[in-house]
Amino acid sequence: MVLNAAWNVSIPLASENALPCYDREGYNKILENAKPLNDLDGRHFSAFTYLRLSPMFMEKDNFVEFGKFVNRMQGEAVSDLQDNPNRRDTKLEGTDTNLGGREKVETIYRHLTNL
Repeated sequence: MVLNAAWNVSIPLASENALPCYDREGYNKILENAKPLNDLDGRHFSAFTYLRLSPMFMEKDNFVEFGKFVNRMQGEAVSDLQDNPNRRDTKLEGTDTNLGGREKVETIYRHLTNL
């Protein structure tokens, strides 16, 4: 209700995760709020901050899932994730031409694990 009220009067919205999130189900909930699938106006969050960097977050499987989440935040619809959870990720249209979401996440991961 708050999201729609703000969007209806053209107020940009930003958000963050309050709890740790490491799995597809949690990321889907974030995506459903950030980029509503059936919103004909294409309304979405103007920014999203991912909080809770931890050793568990940095585990390979969790970090790979985060990379998929980043790709979807950059342009892929939530339905793509729900319809085919085993689909391999590819570089998406609309992402940075130098680095796609997956490459950005891999670069961040390499940097953080080398600290």
